[in-house]
Amino acid sequence: MNVDEPNSTVIEPSSLSVFNKLCTAIMDKNWDLVSNVCEQCPDQVCQWIITKSNRTQAVYLRKLPIHFACKFDAPKEVIVTLLEIYPNGIKEIDEKGALPLHNFFRNKNLVNNEERMEIVEYLVEKYPESIRVADKKGMLPMHRASATGAHEDMINLLFRDNHLSVLKRDSFGRSPMQLFKRSHGPMVATY
Repeated sequence: MNVDEPNSTVIEPSSLSVFNKLCTAIMDKNWDLVSNVCEQCPDQVCQWIITKSNRTQAVYLRKLPIHFACKFDAPKEVIVTLLEIYPNGIKEIDEKGALPLHNFFRNKNLVNNEERMEIVEYLVEKYPESIRVADKKGMLPMHRASATGAHEDMINLLFRDNHLSVLKRDSFGRSPMQLFKRSHGPMVATY
């Protein structure tokens, strides 16, 4: 099933069940349940989880399940399933102006293995322009990857298709090279 239009669900912060079943399963890393929910309730794949402040009504959480899946280290098959059901999810930004690719690199426990690299390749292949999209802090996915200690192979993949990204500075004046040096030491890029 392919869903074209997302639904919005506004969840009040006082609610105990803030997330739908799919997002809860993703955050619990219950991948079997995620697969079941995607199959039985595909509408949840395109359901925004939006949480607002009671006092100011400011949005402090706005994410789709694909954002959560990328952030919570979902297996590639989960990422693929979510994007097969809602292909436009790859281009949707969250409350921080971040795409799913940015969220993938928010995971500070990102381990380098073949599947992680395949996910980065898949996300970039599905939305090649994503490597050039800055979030609200002016950070490209390259900045996020560099700051969180992503493996050099992942950094090189982002660099290969956007050489100028290493020179781009975020809102704090930091380049990906500076962030990389903090988490890795000197940067060696291959292309």
